Amino acid sequence: MAASQNPGLIARAAHALRGAFATVTAPDASRGEGFSMGGGRILPPYLAASQRGNVPQVADLGPFDAIRFFRPSQRLVRHQYRNDNWVRSLVQKTGELMISTGPIPVSKFPELDDLWCAASSQFDARGVQDLGGWLRDDLYRDYTLDGEAFARKRARKVKRLRDGTFVPERGLLVPLQFQSLSSQYLTTSNTLSPGAGEGIAPGNQFVQGVELDGIGARAAYWPYRRHPRDNSGFGFNAPLTQTRVPADEFYHLHVPSETGAVRPEVPLAAGILRSLKNSDLEDANTRVALNAQCLSIMFEEDIDAQSSEEEPTEADKQAFIRSMRLSPGLIARPPRGLKAKMIAPPANANFQPTVRINLLYICAGMGTPVHEVTGDYESITERAMSFAGISLRRKADIEHARMEHQVLNPARIAFIDQVVALGLWTPPPGRPLWEAYRCEWQWPAMQITRQAQEISALIKAIDAKVIDKDTVTTSMFGMRPEVRARRAAKAAARDVALGFKEKVGAETWAGGVEAADRILAEAEAEEARERDLVEASSREDSVLDQD
Repeated sequence: MAASQNPGLIARAAHALRGAFATVTAPDASRGEGFSMGGGRILPPYLAASQRGNVPQVADLGPFDAIRFFRPSQRLVRHQYRNDNWVRSLVQKTGELMISTGPIPVSKFPELDDLWCAASSQFDARGVQDLGGWLRDDLYRDYTLDGEAFARKRARKVKRLRDGTFVPERGLLVPLQFQSLSSQYLTTSNTLSPGAGEGIAPGNQFVQGVELDGIGARAAYWPYRRHPRDNSGFGFNAPLTQTRVPADEFYHLHVPSETGAVRPEVPLAAGILRSLKNSDLEDANTRVALNAQCLSIMFEEDIDAQSSEEEPTEADKQAFIRSMRLSPGLIARPPRGLKAKMIAPPANANFQPTVRINLLYICAGMGTPVHEVTGDYESITERAMSFAGISLRRKADIEHARMEHQVLNPARIAFIDQVVALGLWTPPPGRPLWEAYRCEWQWPAMQITRQAQEISALIKAIDAKVIDKDTVTTSMFGMRPEVRARRAAKAAARDVALGFKEKVGAETWAGGVEAADRILAEAEAEEARERDLVEASSREDSVLDQD
């Protein structure tokens, strides 16, 4: 083909010539644009930025340009999640390690935290999972696969009773739920759909489904009213319309693709090509293994030229070969002059190391240990598992902080506003409401290898006054020191209220202290109510007692 008919060939040739004759157009070393190696050739300060033929020319993307590749990357990752068990295990194990059964709030107001724990099992707007399952299997799974996940605040109706109190409908303890939305609910374009309602506020701009105010802060989100690929119940080819949701009612779990961006990248996109290669490699190795099941038999001539015995005819040889059928216990004697040679295809010795390297590459992008994904603990030492546990804790702390800042803390503020407005909880006199907003989230303790040895070492460090026990409580179990002390005091008070004697060497109960006396009185009242309930139940007639 002529060069004039192939512009791409001309471009590649010109690119190669620029690299070959780079010394002719090289930067001026006297101006600090390059340096000489002594042979007359001047090199640029950064070889990666040169015009050499072996350096790829890459795209220059702005903060909003990466969105063009967002949906194709999501489709490819979702496809591998559906079809590749390694990718599925990676996503599931990452959610299990990072979220587990979910956190509980710890604040200065225990009754408020108890109300949250009781109502959180109803937070899922679809009513499918409790809070931990909703965070792990909805939000965090979408965040891992798509790079982002959305949760929308949904205030539910309440019914006013005759006495002026309010009762939530639908059997909810608190009239508040949260609806998880996938990434497809938010457009990637910079234009609103027709019939989008009141439109953008004056002075704001619409960027990739997000409304930004004059300083670039997020003022609102514009999700679709339905999933773009779901026409059920809305009529076939029903137009997609968007609705404005204030930013404080729409929680966006994500990491921006770069500074100034409003949408993220797909974290698995960089490793998904390795997943595809692994799939091809596993298919090829399966074919090799199947071929190895087949045993080839080669018949060779084995005739002694000095032997006086008569040689079998060609017809006899062919008849024997056609009669051969391999089966267990077969003993067949070939005719004189033939020798059978068994041949089996060799196995691929590089298969397992190659697959493992590719899995390491994929898992490295997610920060998840490969032995957690594969379940193969035989090839890893206990020391390596200990280091992996430390790295995993560090990643979990980062992911927990992101989840708290972008989802949990806004959700708790919405929860407190609802319970205060309905009179379900009232701040103590003289305490501002913002104190109730603030809390720490206690996540399930992450079990690691050699944990018993680590705790023993920390106990020795406490005895030696190197560290205090409150530090161990916080770092090892995620529990605030005052919470641990209050729980220990309540447990000791309950033992005293129930008549247990103190053990020798154990912490003693200090009576006469105001706080201790109040805790003891509370424990005695709780146990007295429990006994009254049990005794009253035993005196009542039951249908089981009737003849």
